[in-house]
Amino acid sequence: MIVRHLHKVHKLLAVLDQPAAEVSTVRTVLTLDGHFPSRRTWWERRMSAIPDSLPAQIGCLGRLLIELIQP
Repeated sequence: MIVRHLHKVHKLLAVLDQPAAEVSTVRTVLTLDGHFPSRRTWWERRMSAIPDSLPAQIGCLGRLLIELIQP
């Protein structure tokens, strides 16, 4: 299969709509229950995985770095 430089999502979807056997194999790997996942679903999954304590952990790390560097 030829590697293509696809710079937009719509071009990727157009390539995946082709009836070629190679594309069919790729299409089955990329789909969930016969549908491509939406960007919103991807974003919501990542955001829900972030713990509520993350801002406090980032602040703690920042304070530690300031103490070590002593600007």
